Amino acid sequence: MSSSKLRASRGTSLDEAKRVLKLTEQLFGLENVCLSFNGGKDSTVLLDMVMAEFPDGYHKITYVYFQQQDEFDEVLDFIRECDSKYSLNLKYLSASFKDALSKLLEEHPNFKAILLGTRVGDPFTTYLSLFTPCDEGWPMLMRVFPILNWKYAEVWNYLQQKEYCTLYDQGYTSLGSKVDTVPNPKLREEGGHYLPAWLLANGKWERLGRKKFGANRTAKELRTAFRDANMNLKYFLGGVGAAMAVYTLTIVARSLKFAFK
Repeated sequence: MSSSKLRASRGTSLDEAKRVLKLTEQLFGLENVCLSFNGGKDSTVLLDMVMAEFPDGYHKITYVYFQQQDEFDEVLDFIRECDSKYSLNLKYLSASFKDALSKLLEEHPNFKAILLGTRVGDPFTTYLSLFTPCDEGWPMLMRVFPILNWKYAEVWNYLQQKEYCTLYDQGYTSLGSKVDTVPNPKLREEGGHYLPAWLLANGKWERLGRKKFGANRTAKELRTAFRDANMNLKYFLGGVGAAMAVYTLTIVARSLKFAFK
C-alpha cells in the first residue's frame, strides 16, 4: 500500500474511531464507561486515543485489566508503567472474563458500556459491530469497538512516535501468553534476529506467532452473534440527528432491558 493511500485510509478509520468515542460519551457518560487495557498494541491505541479525545475527562473512565496466566513480564511492566504515568487507577481482575465482568458490575452497577480494542481479524469478530451488546447470559453491557475496522498497518501508523510494549520491537506482532506466543516467523532474519512488528509486510500475517485459536463457534453462538449484529448502531455515525439517534437507541435499550439513568 502506498504511503498516500495508507494516510487516507488511516484518516478515515481515525475519524470513525473518534466519532465512536464521542457518541459513547454522549450516550452513556464517561463515568458510566470502563476500558479494557491489556498492554497490547490495540488497547494501547485505544488508551492513547481516549486520553487525546478527553484530556480533561479521561479519568472519569474506569480502567480494567483482565489478568491471564503466564503473562509476559514485559507486558506487565508496560501495564504498570501506563497505570502509574497516567494515574489510571487500574483495576486488576483475576477471574474469567465473564465472571470478572459480573463482579465489576456488582461493584459498579452504573456501568453501561465497555471500550475494547478488538479489531476485525481477531477471533470471533465476524459478527461484531462498532456497538454490540454482550451476548445472552452475559452481564448487560454495551461493548464498544472504536478501532474495529482498523488494519494492522493503521495501528502501527498511529503508534509511531508513541510508547508501546517493548516485545513489539523483538518480532512479536500479536501478544497472547508466554505459552502460546512466539515472535512472528515472517520477521526473522538470518542469524535469528527479528525485525520490529511495524515492519511486517502483510497484515494478514499478524497472528502467525500465535497458536491456532480454539474450535469453531457453536451454531447457537453464531445465531446469538448474528442477532447482536442486527443491533448495529454504525449508521448513527453518518450524521443522523441527535434526537433520532437517542430515540432509536432508547428503543434498542428497552428491548435489551438496559437501564439508562
